[in-house]
Amino acid sequence: MKTTNSFSGNGYSTDWGVRIIPEESKNFNPKAYHAGMVWPLFSGFASLAKYKTGAYVSGYSHIMDNLMLYKNFGLGSAEETLNGIVYNPAGVCSQQGWSETMILQPIFEGMIGYSPDALSNQITLSPRFPWNWDKVEVKQVRFGNHKINFTMNRTTASTTFQFVNVTKNRCSLLLFPSLPVGTTIQKVLVNKEEIKFSVINKIESVEVSIAEINLSDKCIIEIHHEGGIGALAITNEPKPGDINRGLKIINQELNKNDLTVIVEGLSGEHYEIEIYSNFKIKSIENGEMISKKENIYKIKTIIPSSTNKYLKQKVVLSW
Repeated sequence: MKTTNSFSGNGYSTDWGVRIIPEESKNFNPKAYHAGMVWPLFSGFASLAKYKTGAYVSGYSHIMDNLMLYKNFGLGSAEETLNGIVYNPAGVCSQQGWSETMILQPIFEGMIGYSPDALSNQITLSPRFPWNWDKVEVKQVRFGNHKINFTMNRTTASTTFQFVNVTKNRCSLLLFPSLPVGTTIQKVLVNKEEIKFSVINKIESVEVSIAEINLSDKCIIEIHHEGGIGALAITNEPKPGDINRGLKIINQELNKNDLTVIVEGLSGEHYEIEIYSNFKIKSIENGEMISKKENIYKIKTIIPSSTNKYLKQKVVLSW
């Protein structure tokens, strides 16, 4: 986690992707291919590492860093490299296949948690969708001679998945959905029948482990729950010529009735973060609530002034 946390900070991460070495390194050169340029390839690697270690918020931010590239420069495609200080192409290749695949692979393997085993006619899915996504539809999930579609519908009290085996070829499903940290799982139903389940507590989430399901046609899985809290990912949308100035979420930690969110930004700057919370937040340390819409709290925080370019701030929410 120490290594992947470093990828979240401004040393490695710009508002448009990840550098191979940090900005503070004596060898850093923002125009050097292997010593400071931003590679969408590296951003994808960092996103996969984040999802693998349970840091889903930063994992999603890295996906969006790559995805937003299609709006600028080679429109509809992704650059091979970008300058490590200024949001501009680095002049290598404007349409790079490995950059574009690293937009997709972290979505499939990271956010959806797609892990097929065609020889065993089995698929494992570990969906880690952002907490404020209440509806998701995924189509054409293929493995071997199988194809499935699924949807997710979420409320504050339940999360429901519906799976459809399009090809009707019998297969098995292993499902490990994630919910916000602090969520209490009350019961799990498969096709209206209550089943046994287990819970795995991770740094930013509660993962529900559901017994193997035989999927020959349709299946509805309902997870009933209460509570849950977590920071929402920050999506930066820099304009060509911008420098790195966006806030970064480094990590989060739950401690009884407190959630601590460590953020990092430019010294002395004001920033906003959003918190998804099914708890009623009563107090905020190093932050001020500026709005609330349903269970989304918008909070303003100020990075302390310092001679350092970037500095961390600890925002503590209590309920």
